[in-house]
Amino acid sequence: MNKRVSFLLLVFTLVLSLAACNNKTDDTDSSQKGSNTSKGEQSSADQQEDSKDTGVKNDLTIGLTMDEFEEAFNANAERRKLPVTIKDYEWQESDGTRTASIQLDKDVLLSVIEMPENKEIKAIKLELEGIEAPQEDANVLMETVIESVQPELNDEEKQRILDEVHPLKEETSEAFERTNRESYWEDFHYILRYEQSNWYEFIVANREDTQFSKE
Repeated sequence: MNKRVSFLLLVFTLVLSLAACNNKTDDTDSSQKGSNTSKGEQSSADQQEDSKDTGVKNDLTIGLTMDEFEEAFNANAERRKLPVTIKDYEWQESDGTRTASIQLDKDVLLSVIEMPENKEIKAIKLELEGIEAPQEDANVLMETVIESVQPELNDEEKQRILDEVHPLKEETSEAFERTNRESYWEDFHYILRYEQSNWYEFIVANREDTQFSKE
């Protein structure tokens, strides 16, 4: 009888030990799964944040909607007392994009190219009648566009971009120097191209967008 009781106690002890080991293993697996899930969620969140930070590069836009650019440009033009305003435009669709053309002045045409799927701007073109546009007017219009797409730039940074794409010879106020030029700043590509009929075209685009170049 005593042997039978001892045997049963031994079996009971072994069962309890095995149960305890299984519980510990389950807890460890659960902890590892929880840790992996947490790491996975964190990695996903980090990727989303990185994507948000570099979104300008990912979709080849400049990270602005037309409404945002219009509001910024009009405010900057008013602050500078420029007689130009973005208003009364219509969209023309072509090749997966749509373009709004605004005649700011007799010799100044502003075109905004938008990606319809996300309503963000792909590029901005400012066309200037070179033979009649004085140096200060041309530069102030380009600077107004620059500060409307990159409001965080200070005066020195804006001037550096202007110096690199300077459209006019310093010794004259009316003669355009017919040279294509460009400047890069962060995710932005600024281009100045000479076009036929004495027109200059100032372009703002994503630096990764190979559709736009100074050539």
